Amino acid sequence: MKSKNKWHNRVPDYRSKIKWHERIPGYRSKKKWKMIIASLFYVWIFISFVSVLSEEESPQPINETSAEKQEVTNETDDESTSTKDETQTNSSEQEYTIGDSVKVGKLEYVINDVKTTDTVGPEYMSETTDEAFLVVNVSITNNAKEAQFIEYEFLKLFNGDTEYSPNGDAIISANDEMDGESSFILDEANPGSTLTGNVVFEVVPEVAESDNLQMRVEAGDFATTTELISLK
Repeated sequence: MKSKNKWHNRVPDYRSKIKWHERIPGYRSKKKWKMIIASLFYVWIFISFVSVLSEEESPQPINETSAEKQEVTNETDDESTSTKDETQTNSSEQEYTIGDSVKVGKLEYVINDVKTTDTVGPEYMSETTDEAFLVVNVSITNNAKEAQFIEYEFLKLFNGDTEYSPNGDAIISANDEMDGESSFILDEANPGSTLTGNVVFEVVPEVAESDNLQMRVEAGDFATTTELISLK
């Protein structure tokens, strides 16, 4: 036993001579490229660990940011709704209906008649729909001192706060059957002249029968001056 112990004591302990960092995976071989890759890997792990801790320790700022974004979104929606409501508000407080003369800027509108159908135009160029055509016959007088180009886009249909634009193809057909009456489709009105034509909206039957239908008419100034006319 003594001889074995003595021999054991003479065996050099190489482990005691290995530095601590040389025991880390990636550093054992002492090859530079392995050490560089290992270093980058350990740094990435450290950064990820710190990021996770930061998120867990400070959730309140994230919630505040989300709340602020939600508040900005709500304010934007409120402004949009407010703008839409203002668009549908009469420039004057007077209420207009079918047959009334409505002055908007230098133009004067009269809604003559409103009807619902599924076909417009003569047989050779008719337009049909599976829903409903709301046909509004309107006269527009130019009270300015110069000629005014009249467009059917000057008229918009509203059912509550929902806006409907005219159907161009149906308008062409509907005005082809007017037996020689002056139509305002792509036409120009001289001072004092009155143009009469049909404006057609394609809507579902429920809208065509609604009691809340209104026609918004404008002065041709990009809807900055408007009036509302009730169609019921």
